[in-house]
Amino acid sequence: MFTRDSQEKHLFLQESLKQDDISFFKKDIKEIMKNSGFNYSKRDTVEVYRSSFDDLIVEKGLSEWIIKNSNKLYLKWIKKNPVGFYVHNYADYLITVDYNEHYKTLCIEYMAELATFCNALGGLPNNIDHGVDILYKWDIVFMHALKNSVESLNYTWNVFQHHIDKAYFEGKIGANLYQMYDLFLYQYTGF
Repeated sequence: MFTRDSQEKHLFLQESLKQDDISFFKKDIKEIMKNSGFNYSKRDTVEVYRSSFDDLIVEKGLSEWIIKNSNKLYLKWIKKNPVGFYVHNYADYLITVDYNEHYKTLCIEYMAELATFCNALGGLPNNIDHGVDILYKWDIVFMHALKNSVESLNYTWNVFQHHIDKAYFEGKIGANLYQMYDLFLYQYTGF
């Protein structure tokens, strides 16, 4: 049986809303809530926090329906996936670090903490094992570490490359972390 990454399903859902295929959307969003940890709350309807996906949900008048279903089904996912829930919370914590004030001095410490976390987890957090949107969150953390300084870039890449390689060759992530590394390496070294 062919299965898609939950992030790909998320893109299909966005397209189904654009095409007014509400029945497909409702069926598949319930599946993603229950099996991939998609959560939607009242906060997601607030304009300042909304993504283009959230905008479509509001525009189609589906906010109340999705919040009601999310409250039930997300709890089922948490019950089945406590590690995935913890991974999301940990990523949310790292994203809220004040990058301007504290991150520059603590970057390598945060990356060491994250490396310990990945070692305990047995690999890099990914959408397949830990739920929808987790790779997006980790990308933000890695981006800040890679662009922080050349020392942080080298440390982060040396510590995480084996996790990134493993997840990539298992088909759990795409090439985006390699591309991000190349971009920042070029900015620092010119190669």
